[in-house]
Amino acid sequence: MKKTIVKRVYSRQPAGVLVRGDTLLSGSKSNSTIRTPRGKGLFGGELEDQDLLFGVKREPIAYRIVYGVALDVWDNWFKIEFDPKNDDLVADVMDKLETLHAKDRLVQLAAFERLFGWAALVLKYTDTGDTLEDPVGEPKDITDLAVYSAIDVTGIEEDKDPDSERLGLPEKYVLKGAGGKRIHFSRTIHAATRLLDHPYKGLSALSPVYDDLMAIRYSRWGAALTMIRYGSGFPDVTLQGATLGKINEFIDSGQFENLNAMKYFVHNEKQTLEFKGVSGHELDPRKYYQILSESIAAGSFIPEPILRGAQAGALTGSEVNEREYFKFISDQQSKYEPYLRQLINKIMVACFSEDPENLPQYTIVFEPSFELTDDEKATVELKRAQTQEIRSNWLTVNELRKEEGLPKLKDGDICIGLEKASAPKTSPPGLPPGLPPGLPPGLKLESDQDLSDSEKKLFKLLEALLQDVKQGKLSRDDSLTSAGLLIEEHLNRMKKLVQLQLESKLGKPLSSLSPEQERTFVSMKKRYLDNFDKILSDANL
Repeated sequence: MKKTIVKRVYSRQPAGVLVRGDTLLSGSKSNSTIRTPRGKGLFGGELEDQDLLFGVKREPIAYRIVYGVALDVWDNWFKIEFDPKNDDLVADVMDKLETLHAKDRLVQLAAFERLFGWAALVLKYTDTGDTLEDPVGEPKDITDLAVYSAIDVTGIEEDKDPDSERLGLPEKYVLKGAGGKRIHFSRTIHAATRLLDHPYKGLSALSPVYDDLMAIRYSRWGAALTMIRYGSGFPDVTLQGATLGKINEFIDSGQFENLNAMKYFVHNEKQTLEFKGVSGHELDPRKYYQILSESIAAGSFIPEPILRGAQAGALTGSEVNEREYFKFISDQQSKYEPYLRQLINKIMVACFSEDPENLPQYTIVFEPSFELTDDEKATVELKRAQTQEIRSNWLTVNELRKEEGLPKLKDGDICIGLEKASAPKTSPPGLPPGLPPGLPPGLKLESDQDLSDSEKKLFKLLEALLQDVKQGKLSRDDSLTSAGLLIEEHLNRMKKLVQLQLESKLGKPLSSLSPEQERTFVSMKKRYLDNFDKILSDANL
């Protein structure tokens, strides 16, 4: 197809002709990808549904805010806990949800609700109602789920009965096509989590940030066109002494038709072309983009690094941003839970013959989206063990086991703290009391306990060092060096013990202890050495 050449003369004198030689921007039909809102303009104008739909289709951040959040809300799914416990009913309900492809439908419901401000989940019943326009009557089963939004519904008939509890709320949804088919509200679940100035149509999640999204689009579009038009420059052809007619004749010869540059300038030696404000003075869009990005983060409740898609480890504070984002997702799950509960209740009534007036009580537990690392889990387990050891000072073994869901022990009605207090007190031979214990907090042996074999061995070796210093066989500095090596060997055994205990609790191997735990052992080594040094000083050695 022959490329369209547009000629424009910028001077009436024997001047030059600036020619657009591209297919992207030339021709009778505009191919621009910029689209302003169909309402009253970009900033402050009313947004139509098609504007919102265009935004989520073409803008990455809009897609993230709408579909990405919807997916994260339902991604890890949930579990149901009945009170009293009813494993059979749980299995039946969860199987029915899977059969109905409920997860996909709920993601779609959340996406449409976030995009347009509301959406309706329609349930296909097996019941005594003649048409979808009739209220649900004696439901026997639910066979399908479908999601409808503002682009699927031509109108909503509201309840006009002044005595009705649903006054002003949807009575029937009128669908596009199919002869204006109507669906009664009893066959639907209407979702709208951001109600503001309308009783059942909420605010789109894109509405507060739409202007910023489009401003970013304009900026990106302008940068792209700058690269296309001027990034590689354009040919500047000088025809000595040429008249305008000669210039046009040269252009019409077609010698420049296959050039990749967007424009070329043909002129005689008397004419020049200069782009003011471009060469060497390009506009840096980053600071403007940053302002827009921060505004979008504020309006969407999504941290800016999450919107940008920061890679793990590439951003300071990324863990904090993740926690903040998944706290936001948890809040969204709470907002969608009432609609999920409606669906579960309707399934129990229609599919499992539960009494709608006396439904069993249950709790919906969303599976956590944020997961701790192995090191963080190990730290939590260690702190938990520390807490349990402290509580063992006033709780019996069986009381602690009951909290863990473990069976009682035959000899478990004892309080470990009281047993410790009544145990005979011992001290390291030849060393004063108060030497730091050999185990980290939560696993340590108190000073009034029998010492572990490893500690007894350490204390004997340290005492031997003291005797060598007293007898002049070893200098003070050498004794401190030797003590440090002995203490480090002892602590390495203790670290191995801690790691084995944590691996047993977690049910998986650990490559190392957490940095916090490592620092604990470093601190312990220092305390050991400080006490040994004090012993030497007290003995005037």
